[in-house]
Amino acid sequence: MTRTAPQTRRPDAGVTLIETLVVLAIIGTAVGAAMLAIPRGTEAPGATREARLLQARLTRAVDASLETLAPVRMLWDPTGYVFEVWEDDGWQAHPAPVLAARHGFPGGVSLEGEGTLSITPELLPPEDGPLRLTLRGGAPAVLRFDGFAAMLEAGT
Repeated sequence: MTRTAPQTRRPDAGVTLIETLVVLAIIGTAVGAAMLAIPRGTEAPGATREARLLQARLTRAVDASLETLAPVRMLWDPTGYVFEVWEDDGWQAHPAPVLAARHGFPGGVSLEGEGTLSITPELLPPEDGPLRLTLRGGAPAVLRFDGFAAMLEAGT
């Protein structure tokens, strides 16, 4: 029985297909991880971006009212808005920092009118029906709040 020595590759043979595929898989995984780590491009400051931020904060305020069973209110004017909570027989700054800090609009963006919106744990709609908040700055954005959910209206 004769044995043959295992064949060895010549030093100038190059790389195999398997080696190339392994390197491509490693590069693809690294690029995928980097894409997930890099934040997406942010929207330019404008009415639509501010309407989305307000929508998220109204949702957070509804959740907070349901969690604590305490009424929450939003005070707004053309330059910004802030949230408060009912505690100890009076309105206090909201304990959640994102709601307690007054949010001012960037230059060129404003909210029509001024007013107060009460959010109750019973999720009652506003007395005059769903509230429509119109933000101006670039293309206008309209946010509708029905006492339970804030929704951007079509076309925004």
